[in-house]
Amino acid sequence: MNFEHVFLQIQEIVRQGVEVPEGQNDLRRMQLRELALLNGTLRENDSPRCSNCGATTHRGWQCPDKPNVTNNVVCTNCGGAGHIARDCRERKVGKPAFVSGDKSKIDEEVTDVNDISNN
Repeated sequence: MNFEHVFLQIQEIVRQGVEVPEGQNDLRRMQLRELALLNGTLRENDSPRCSNCGATTHRGWQCPDKPNVTNNVVCTNCGGAGHIARDCRERKVGKPAFVSGDKSKIDEEVTDVNDISNN
């Protein structure tokens, strides 16, 4: 196999990727299918769904429902969907369970605990 033959094959692949319309590009379609199969995201039997409400009768940009922006929000504290860390109901590891309070009272309690443990 010489370099000229390899060069011509590369040119043909690039031409197919650029010039052939997306719906008619079998090479690209098969590569994307294989990639989805490797990623575990291949859905052969599913019809297109609305990204907002999940219905199969329309696309996201045609959705009559109010946009649901919380679908894509992920909490950095618990990993749950639909809320941010500030609104998370689970206690963050290493953080106190309280949000606000009298700081001087807490400091006194910590001092008392330290005094008891040192005696």
